[in-house]
Amino acid sequence: MTKHLREDTAATIITIVKRLGHHSSFRKILLECRKRQTIKWNVTLRKYLDLLILGGVIEKRLRNVGSVFPMELYKVKSTTAKIQVGLSALILHGLNWDLEEIDIVWVQSDLRALVRATPVKPNSSSATPLRLVLVGCLEDCVAYELKRDATEDRGTIELLAAVIGSKHLDLPYLFERGDRIGVGRTLRLLFRRVSEAFFSSASDSEGRSFLASREAFLKLARQYASIGIEDVLNEKGNGSVGIDLVAHLTDTAIVTITAKQLGVTG
Repeated sequence: MTKHLREDTAATIITIVKRLGHHSSFRKILLECRKRQTIKWNVTLRKYLDLLILGGVIEKRLRNVGSVFPMELYKVKSTTAKIQVGLSALILHGLNWDLEEIDIVWVQSDLRALVRATPVKPNSSSATPLRLVLVGCLEDCVAYELKRDATEDRGTIELLAAVIGSKHLDLPYLFERGDRIGVGRTLRLLFRRVSEAFFSSASDSEGRSFLASREAFLKLARQYASIGIEDVLNEKGNGSVGIDLVAHLTDTAIVTITAKQLGVTG
């Protein structure tokens, strides 16, 4: 599992920047972090500050102090963080799909989402879209895409079913994010709908696609069962936006798109 930065550490840095005010230089922030035993090394502090800048929480300006390196001063810019989500972000997370154009948007979120996000360094020689800067984690991308599909009729619900059917997710975090943005109940129902498609003995899907997809999902299901996921799955959840999209998913559609995601079919 990817090791994320800590939400409480990011919050402490923001508090320090606010308290220092106009004197909030990199050196003074580091000294305060060491006093609080929050951060010891300047490289670690730099990671947090760079992330907070990308997420729109703080801003940096340079002051000429007559030395080789200018002084870096920081200021709190916003009480909320922003991350990027969309199909292009999901493709970076492994979604097996082709896009004719970049699909990425900024959304307002929180520190928990920010510390899970991944900064992207654009490379003109790679397939990484140049507009990608700060990609939300897989779970945030799934939750926000579900909300976008529900409100904008994007037709991406089957792709989300494929992700759930083929990729390991931090389900407690996924459902919590869904609760926060009003699709918590819908996400739980979508997970159950995908489960039903693979546990069903009456699927009309082609045999090879069904067996390969079912085996992949059963491996995930066993992992989820080992951490006792039923409690969070059985919660009612907050928000049923897009629940009609889930109701129209068929077993065949779920199995077919998951098989494509896994590379079983073209």
